[in-house]
Amino acid sequence: MTVISSRNTIDEVSGAIMKFRRAQISVKLPIDLVDSARIISAHRKVAMIDLFDEILRPALFELEREELTKHKTKSREIDQD
Repeated sequence: MTVISSRNTIDEVSGAIMKFRRAQISVKLPIDLVDSARIISAHRKVAMIDLFDEILRPALFELEREELTKHKTKSREIDQD
């Protein structure tokens, strides 16, 4: 986490602001997931957004890679026909 103080450079401050802006998005999640995330984040002493990032980023990266691979394979098959 970046702490903004008078000692930060402009780039550090703007980077922290951009990270903060990216982190703010409204997403509807089932309440049971939110409750579980609250419990886990409290025990780990991390922010819920960091918990979701830790869990979702690797999973979504893998799923995205699989989907792109499927799409490229289908595109190649169509091009060959």
